[in-house]
Amino acid sequence: MAPVIDIIRHAEARNNAEGNHIRDPDLTPCGFDQCDSLRKSYPSMDKVSYIVASPMKRTLQTALFSFPSPIEGGKKIIALPELQENSARPSDTGSPLHELKEEYDPFVNWAFVSENWFLKGPATRFAPVKEKVEERARIARVKLRELACRAGPDAHILVVTHGAFAHFLTQDFLGLKPGKGSGVFKNARVKSYEFADLNGQDDQATLVMSKEERMRTAGPHWEDLNEDEKAKYMGYALDRLQRHSDEAKLFREIHRY
Repeated sequence: MAPVIDIIRHAEARNNAEGNHIRDPDLTPCGFDQCDSLRKSYPSMDKVSYIVASPMKRTLQTALFSFPSPIEGGKKIIALPELQENSARPSDTGSPLHELKEEYDPFVNWAFVSENWFLKGPATRFAPVKEKVEERARIARVKLRELACRAGPDAHILVVTHGAFAHFLTQDFLGLKPGKGSGVFKNARVKSYEFADLNGQDDQATLVMSKEERMRTAGPHWEDLNEDEKAKYMGYALDRLQRHSDEAKLFREIHRY
């Protein structure tokens, strides 16, 4: 059996409940309850080889409180900046590395995280524009595939990320609606994927829904749609991303980052 990539949108955070004005928000009490439910219901805890997460507080907290057994067993969370959310809103802007270390050491591997990893200005690789979001999604998939190649054939790799970015990561835009960024990726829910090509010949490192996920999830699935239907859903994602790009300059001027 090929390694499974379990993609998880973070549990409910304060921005979900109170708005996007809060920078790098923590989980809500409801979010911590969702983590507890995920911890109790996740069926493959003993098969987890790696835990990878966006360095945002809500994703790190989701990983820590949902999957304590692998972490207590010595598996550090690999913080991967490519997994951060798309927009430059305060709620989607992370914290400096030194602040995160104070709160989350020694449970996180920070090797990929620079001090100012959260900057999303137009000259950065994390700017909220189509080409850059698509490229960092590709880079994230390549890095995940490298981990999958090291893992055993029955392994699970946990990936804790954000709703809007998860669509670009999976290249699956099903369920999106005008103005809505998360579609089928619900808070603290697992969706399972595999690599179409684990041997590295596919430079896009394409993910496909696992057979088990297809059985669990009522169709139609992304690969079942025709090209016009796919274009419609992807158009919703790109329209929203364009709004994020238009907002980015204003947020930088107001918040001075």
